[in-house]
Amino acid sequence: MREIKFRAWNKEKSIMVYEDEDNSSAYWDGVCLSDIEMINARLKYSSTYIWMQYTGLKDRNGREIYEGDILQISNKENKDYHMEVLWTGQGFGYKIIRNETKRSGYIVGHHSERGLNFYNGASEVIGNIYEDSQLLEAAE
Repeated sequence: MREIKFRAWNKEKSIMVYEDEDNSSAYWDGVCLSDIEMINARLKYSSTYIWMQYTGLKDRNGREIYEGDILQISNKENKDYHMEVLWTGQGFGYKIIRNETKRSGYIVGHHSERGLNFYNGASEVIGNIYEDSQLLEAAE
């Protein structure tokens, strides 16, 4: 069973907020984190935050992979693919953003964690869709 945790994009401050960012599990952006219900009650429906769930996977550098991350994956011919990590409501999947065939916005498939797990350890988190939006641009 994977660890359930989240990060959030604070739209007002334009910053990514992680629950353990300040090395204190007591407060996260001014809201108590000691009780998960308090997080849900106060923040889940807040228009200030965009929530992203942890996939339970790590990239080849040991960095945690979250929904909204942009991964770089090299195939056998050392050609790079950029993929956005998605949550479909039923599982984690990915969307190809950039590759050698210059396709963009192409949905590769609806994959469960097992499908995304194929890239576990073979991928590298190179950014996320909020802080690194330039990585979403299709190849010219």
